[in-house]
Formats: sequence, structure tokens, C-alpha cells
Amino acid sequence: MGLRSFTKVGCFVKDMKIKSLELYLFSQPNKESEIIDFFWGKPSRTQFWKPVIEDVYTLARGCTAALGNFAKATFDIISKTYSYLTPSLWKEVMFTKSPYQEFTDHLHLVKTTPELLCREPRLQL
Repeated sequence: MGLRSFTKVGCFVKDMKIKSLELYLFSQPNKESEIIDFFWGKPSRTQFWKPVIEDVYTLARGCTAALGNFAKATFDIISKTYSYLTPSLWKEVMFTKSPYQEFTDHLHLVKTTPELLCREPRLQL
């Protein structure tokens, strides 16, 4: 398996014009992993770039490229979290009887006759 390179640095490595590789903390990212594999081999490369806590990102829907968008997305998530009411957040409510429940006994005691229901006088034949 040969080194296929699409950049000038890769061509220099392929032609053996670059014989060593140094990585610094703030180095430019190298897009071609074959260059690193050529100098260090696969096991050391995989051990060198293990994921760390800084590699974990906040997930949000939409574009969060700007700091303002990120702050808005964070605010929306927190406000949606607090929109759910748990029983500990419920207010204590004193329920009162509806008028139907309150006067049911009274309506039951009052006898309604057909004469009281009809306002027009009945004709006697």
C-alpha cells in the first residue's frame, strides 16, 4: 500500500524530502492521516488522538456557530426543562362546589308540579 497524497506536504513525504514530523499543541490540523501513519504507524496515532472531555460538544438544533446562537439555544433548553411541572411545584388549590352540586339538595326538596312549570294558565274543558 503506497502513500496517496493530494497535498504538497504529502508529495514531499512520498518523495522522502520530509524525514521527520513534529507535532505542537497549536499545530495546523493535518487532513491526511496517511502522513501520520507513515511516520508513527497506526497504533501510536490512535493512542495519541484519544477523545478527551474537550471533544464533547453541546448538541442543539439549528446553527450554533455564533456565541449568540449558542446562548439562545442554551436558554431555550433550560426554559423548556423548567416548563414541566412536577407535583412539588403545584400550588395548593381549595376546590369549591359548583352551583349544581351546592344546590342539588335544595332542588331535590322543592317539589315541582306541572302548574309551576307552565306559566300559561290551563284551560278547563
